[in-house]
Amino acid sequence: MTNTEIYTSLKTRIMTLDLEPGDIISEIDMSKKFNISRTPIREVFKRLEYDGLVNVIKNKGTEITPISSQQAYKTHIYTGLNVFHQLIETKPHYFIS
Repeated sequence: MTNTEIYTSLKTRIMTLDLEPGDIISEIDMSKKFNISRTPIREVFKRLEYDGLVNVIKNKGTEITPISSQQAYKTHIYTGLNVFHQLIETKPHYFIS
């Protein structure tokens, strides 16, 4: 898998709440899951952090951050899925304004 494919996979899991706010993911676990070295995973985590989807915490791991309604809306428009409405209706407590 390419970095972009891994990024897309993790972003989708975050935006669909398969990975929920507060969950901790690690470079080691993700490198095993995607059968790739830790360096590309680290780069993907940096990109996800830049996008505001995770918070990299030194010596702890990478924490999934709460999703803003704007992020969910952009994802909804981009993918054409009904994710935004489903998430707001079923799990509103995970969103920040």
